[in-house]
Amino acid sequence: MKGLINFTVHNRKVAVVLAVIIMISGVISYSSLPRQENPDVTSPSAMITTIYPGASAEEVESLITKKIENEISIIEGIENIESISSGNVSIVIVTINYSVDKDEQWSNLSKIIDSISDELPQGAYPPEIDTENLVETAGLIITLSGEEYSYDKLSYFAENIKNDLLRIEGIKKVNIDGNLEKQVYVEMNLDSLDKTNLSVEDIYNLLLIQNTNIPSGSLDTSSGKISVNIPGTFENIHDIENLVIHISNNFGITRLKDIAHIYMGYEENAKKFKTNNNPAVLITGYFKDDQNIVEIGEQVEYVLNKKLSELPATLEAEKLVYQPDEVKNSINKFIVNLLEGILFVIITVFIGMGYKNAAIVSTAIPFSIFLTFTAMRYLEIDLHQISIAALIIALGILVDNSIVVTDAIQVKLDEDVDPVRASIDGAIDTSGPVFSSTLTTVAAFAPLIALPGEAGEFAKSLPIVVIIALTASYISAMLLVPALTCIFKGKAKMILPKKNRTKKLFSTMLQFGLKHSVLTIVSIFSFFVVSIGIGLYFLPVEIFPYADKDYLYIDVSNEKKGDKDSTEKLIDDISRILDDEENIAGYTSSIGGYLPKFYLTVATGANSDHTGQLIVFLDDSKLIDKTSYADYLEKMLVDTLIGSRIEVKQPAISSPGADIEISMYDNDKKSLYSKAEDALREINSLESIKSTWSNIPKSVYQYNLEIDEDIASLMGLTKYDIQRQVNIALNGTDTSKLLTQNDEYDIYLESDIDSLGSLENLKIKSSFTGNKILLKQVSKVNLKSLIPIIHRYNRYPAVTINCDVKDYYNTQDAQVQIEELMNKTIDDTNILIDYGGEKETVTKYLGGIAEAALYALAAIYVILLIQFKSSRQSLIILLTVPLSVIGSLTGLYLFQQPFSFTAGLGLASLIGIVVNNAILLLEHINSEIKKGISIRNACESSLNRRFRPIMLSTITTVMGLLPLALSGSSFFTPMAVTLMSGLIVSTFFTLIVIPTMFNSIFNRTSK
Repeated sequence: MKGLINFTVHNRKVAVVLAVIIMISGVISYSSLPRQENPDVTSPSAMITTIYPGASAEEVESLITKKIENEISIIEGIENIESISSGNVSIVIVTINYSVDKDEQWSNLSKIIDSISDELPQGAYPPEIDTENLVETAGLIITLSGEEYSYDKLSYFAENIKNDLLRIEGIKKVNIDGNLEKQVYVEMNLDSLDKTNLSVEDIYNLLLIQNTNIPSGSLDTSSGKISVNIPGTFENIHDIENLVIHISNNFGITRLKDIAHIYMGYEENAKKFKTNNNPAVLITGYFKDDQNIVEIGEQVEYVLNKKLSELPATLEAEKLVYQPDEVKNSINKFIVNLLEGILFVIITVFIGMGYKNAAIVSTAIPFSIFLTFTAMRYLEIDLHQISIAALIIALGILVDNSIVVTDAIQVKLDEDVDPVRASIDGAIDTSGPVFSSTLTTVAAFAPLIALPGEAGEFAKSLPIVVIIALTASYISAMLLVPALTCIFKGKAKMILPKKNRTKKLFSTMLQFGLKHSVLTIVSIFSFFVVSIGIGLYFLPVEIFPYADKDYLYIDVSNEKKGDKDSTEKLIDDISRILDDEENIAGYTSSIGGYLPKFYLTVATGANSDHTGQLIVFLDDSKLIDKTSYADYLEKMLVDTLIGSRIEVKQPAISSPGADIEISMYDNDKKSLYSKAEDALREINSLESIKSTWSNIPKSVYQYNLEIDEDIASLMGLTKYDIQRQVNIALNGTDTSKLLTQNDEYDIYLESDIDSLGSLENLKIKSSFTGNKILLKQVSKVNLKSLIPIIHRYNRYPAVTINCDVKDYYNTQDAQVQIEELMNKTIDDTNILIDYGGEKETVTKYLGGIAEAALYALAAIYVILLIQFKSSRQSLIILLTVPLSVIGSLTGLYLFQQPFSFTAGLGLASLIGIVVNNAILLLEHINSEIKKGISIRNACESSLNRRFRPIMLSTITTVMGLLPLALSGSSFFTPMAVTLMSGLIVSTFFTLIVIPTMFNSIFNRTSK
């Protein structure tokens, strides 16, 4: 470092030119950095969906789900495997951890699923793997709606807009959600069909073989080959109606329309959407990765405005989600905070150091920030609220090193040393402590890169960007500041006089501390204990705050499984209630599934008839507490619409969940469900529990047809004849397609069976004799109970019980009660239990932060040990850490901020920041002792000599964080308050406690 300092000072013009080039590069990098609201956090989950028509939940579990679970369990890095087996459908969700290459594992998953497809039962559709819809968040969702428009018309308008959007570079894909597909329904009248000798399967086969197109070939002629074409496919619905299905002497020609009602209609099971209770379709767009969403958004805005101006005025178009605006507003807000912080820091430096030194020190800010932008570009770190917040956090620290170096150079200049010599000597003298302080701060942030889970991935860029900025500030302090000092050579006296009231007050307190060391140390220890008490008993714990959005969302689960009409009625009832709420500006609902993923942590899943979701926009002109309003809205909906599950939620930084989540699993389903019911009753009796919800399946009834195989065989019926024809009659099936000039439509065959009597009178045709026999002649109907849905967790049947705790009750105390209750309930069984919720989240994430803090402390201790070569001095410096805890916890309490994940990050980060002041003090004390000055005098001198740089460093860091603290961000305000209050209190105590401890230990030793 000495050589580099000498080189830059003697070649200072070259150094300045290089600095300018670096800043120009930073400007270019800033303009080209991809912009987004939040970091990309791709939850590594894949969903495998398999359709098995006609199968019960237990059959799906046995024949599909278990087979898939067992085969995919060999994938590396599996965190858990969850599955749902219901009638006709198997859904398996596999989640892997962040330590493995997800692309490689998804490739392995695809190969495994391909290899077992042939092993699945006949009639099961090939499994479909989805690795995107669970995690891919829409970049824009535009709703088109109108009371007077059909879904067809709305889809037509949407397709026109979609085509133009796809031409924009940066748009990955655009979907039209709610585009209800039409199909041709052939609804057989079984009474009419029985007048013929045809079965439902015969009709199926006729529709298949009479709607085919086989190449006929060509004829050789004198003029060459001429192809031969035999039209064989249906061209319109009339071709289907007039299909000849039977000819007899008595009745003549029977056409399909004689025994069936044939019509065009929407798919019955398709998911549909409504906006403010009017039919709606959604234009859902996704941006390509690593793009400047703001710039792309300008092109999207132009296309939307142009296309919408061409559409009818009565058509309503609304932005449900529009990331370009959200990203622009979010980044602009944080950039303003950054600029305000820069301004505050520069003003502070000018007040404290005089214009010349302040100008030199302030160059560290643009130099470090633009060098950081350049590094972010090559490290592929996007510009978003996390990376910008990292710059704000680092802002005040950036000038610390430059202040120390400039202060040392100024002392030399005050002693009439030549400016070149003063610049070199001042930089070299402080190179050790500056390097150590930079290294200790880096050591505090580095372990935070490896924090666990989605939140760790979400915040990962924060410590990386801070480390880059600190490295840049070190380069600036060591190389650029000395060079600039020579350019602006000459004395530049500090504006602050050497003797001032503040310093005098601290000096008096230090004298008291040196004289009454035991009392001082006991007092500090008492403050520490009190602050811990405040943290444990008075600070609310809110690990992941809610996102600052102007909407709520409602998840709906209808108690009537498989009844989509009932689900639609439930959603309509919710909509009518919302219409009467003056705080609600509008809403969009999904029926038969979820909305497209509109926020990164909002859970989605497979479509099902009993599920729905609404996004509810709040009137931003009315100031309401969103959390309280969500609670009010949920209580009103649940009390009004009894029976179904309705949850009103706010988008959060992490996936929202219940206060306490209990997962029970065991191979013995009967015992599992029975014990879960017992546990649920006991939990509901607890005073601390506000509400509970469970997925314990409720038995439903099924008609069980017992076939008399002897009679069936005598009549020529096979099991295939019976099962196949009953399946077509009850479930319906796609046969072939109607191809028109503009589109193609599935032809769906179904029957008019609507009762048990109709089923019993279904005539089954023998594939051997051709005779038709009534189903009731070969079967007997029994009523049987069965489980409609089976949840599994890690290859075991599972049950989940979610509990919310009443206000003013401690969640962790309530969980202790529940755990004791659960242990009694499952005694003498093989049931296993996992717990989730607030307690486990605290353990996982705050435990991860605590572990990172321990690693940071260990690394910092080693660094200090290397520098000071004294274990006792290193431990004295580490005493600043509990001093910062006093300030942080007290600050959070006074400013009414919760102890959150980001507050924990701030507390861990402080470890590397607060030790820097102690390093400066001890470095000076040791220097003075080497000159022969007494320990006590050296301790007193450290305050006088280091007061100015320590106070300036602290004030600049606090001022840099001030805009973030005042931003009102639920995510960053607790972090800023933690850092500011911890640093202020730590600095106050450090100036007194560290010299006092040093004097107490080493004076006693020397005696």
